[in-house]
Amino acid sequence: MMPVFTARIALGKKHHINSIYYYLRRHGSLITESEFEYSGQVIEAGTEIHSNFDLHTVSVGYLYELIRQENAGIGIFANFYLTFASMGVSSNLENINEKIRRYKLSFV
Repeated sequence: MMPVFTARIALGKKHHINSIYYYLRRHGSLITESEFEYSGQVIEAGTEIHSNFDLHTVSVGYLYELIRQENAGIGIFANFYLTFASMGVSSNLENINEKIRRYKLSFV
């Protein structure tokens, strides 16, 4: 399940501020059944391996409605969003613990 929070604020009949936040988290674990090679090192059978993926996104936008009817409308929308992603693999072996963090700010 992914928690999502949204809000829309009307600043008049034609002006609106829209915002959304969502958070996605996935993780998994396993114990290897056979040995394999990873980054030039042999990982033995029975090694515990854990993985994770976390994603946070915040979006804020401005909407100007040009035409508004009962079931439809046409408008101009500008949006900023910030995304933070974190991924990683860890184990009971020190040599395969890796983390990646990324940030992205965009305008649409």
